[in-house]
Amino acid sequence: MPGQQLLGRVLPPLTSASEPRPLLVAHRGGAALAKENTLAAFERAAELGVPWIETDIRVTRDGVAVLHHDPTLHGDDVPIAARDAADLPAEVPTLRAYLERFGDTFEHDLELKTARGFAPTVALVRELGLEKRVMLTSFDHLALRASIARDGDLPHGALISSRPASVEALAATLPGLRWLAPHWERLDRELVDQAHALGLRVATWTVPTARAAEVSALGVDALIVDDPRPLLSAK
Repeated sequence: MPGQQLLGRVLPPLTSASEPRPLLVAHRGGAALAKENTLAAFERAAELGVPWIETDIRVTRDGVAVLHHDPTLHGDDVPIAARDAADLPAEVPTLRAYLERFGDTFEHDLELKTARGFAPTVALVRELGLEKRVMLTSFDHLALRASIARDGDLPHGALISSRPASVEALAATLPGLRWLAPHWERLDRELVDQAHALGLRVATWTVPTARAAEVSALGVDALIVDDPRPLLSAK
């Protein structure tokens, strides 16, 4: 299996023992470090030397990509998609503010919460010249397929919350997919091996620290965690 271009590096074959694995990704910037998806969390992750950040992207009414997981602000029922960016609190950063400040600090797993997020995200990534430092992930596989067709030079990953009946069948619906990202509780060695056999990398999310060694032993390529500190200290 040939090496693959991913996040600016030509990775060796998945069977190579020389590649350090798994990669460590701070979920929502490191939700245990500071308030999730805030510049404070990203700053703390940078201080710790976290290599990857996972963050969530939504789009405001006036078309600005911002970082926020839920469709509404805490304690509010007005969707972010129905607000202008200027109406959001300062603690909700724009994607531009994040990438301009941390674009060269981390590699970035940008989770698109809606189909509407792909176009402004890709445009900003290209404007800032960060094509080799990002991957785009989503649970919306129809939007993911369309994005791969438009911008297949950027790595894309499919988030899945349940175990697919067939990894091969799932991958066939998303030609050009490079990553598969199941929840850690839906993961086993068979799924990882099936993904690797298809040339896919496997990232798994919200892995508890106490289970990280067990999950890593399954052969996953990236661990997405709320608290990267214990795993950084173990390296």
